[in-house]
Amino acid sequence: MIRSREENSIGLALSGGGCRSVAHLGMMQALIEQGFSLSRIAGSSAGAIIGALHCQGIMPKEILKILNNLNYFSFFRPALNWQAFLNLEKVIDFLSIHLPVDDFSSLHTPLVVVATDLKKEKIKYFKKGELWRLLIASCSIPVVFSPVKMKGTAYVDGALLNNLPIEPLKKKCNYVIGLNCNPIGIIRTRVNWKKQLERSWLLAISSRDRLKIKKIGLFWEPPELSSYHVFDFKRLDTIFDLGYDYALQQLSKGKPECLINKYVRN
Repeated sequence: MIRSREENSIGLALSGGGCRSVAHLGMMQALIEQGFSLSRIAGSSAGAIIGALHCQGIMPKEILKILNNLNYFSFFRPALNWQAFLNLEKVIDFLSIHLPVDDFSSLHTPLVVVATDLKKEKIKYFKKGELWRLLIASCSIPVVFSPVKMKGTAYVDGALLNNLPIEPLKKKCNYVIGLNCNPIGIIRTRVNWKKQLERSWLLAISSRDRLKIKKIGLFWEPPELSSYHVFDFKRLDTIFDLGYDYALQQLSKGKPECLINKYVRN
């Protein structure tokens, strides 16, 4: 119901996409520079981690610096079980530095993290309680990374069932922006097994995302991102700039951005 929504509020939904999710930071930077103010964020997978860092009060360009200084391969440890190849438990070391309190209540802006209940095959939206392990769960691609067990339940990547989590925002916000970083480009050359796996994953989740376009106020998806892959750790600056330039181009068109003005400009 409209009465349950926060007055003059805007929600931001951030998709997963590995390194391509850094484009979210570029698009967010453009919005902030234009005076837009975000009331809530919901994220899946890498979008959940970016959302959490921003909800802590860290600005997009600073988040980019943090991500550029990471040794990503230090996070990957053999799973030593039959469930997956790797686990992400070492990511907690990173999260504890930049999100020092392991609780949603410590964040300056409300956050919703999406994870998938593997046994019940259900989407779960989390907005309170323990934070760090839920962020890891939201990024745990099945088979690649071990599920994260919490209170007896195994959780995996939120993108598996909801890569663009607009639903928890529509209940609270007058206006919702969806940022997606998974365009499906045309393959012009032969691809190896890793690229086939990535493309198959993207095809599976993208069809659901596109059904949501008409349900939100604004949907952005930089088409040039199709040239980058989820483990492009060395091209984060380029991906950020791509998202930033795309957002400025969209904002210069005036529609539907003009509809946002009455809600979110300071």
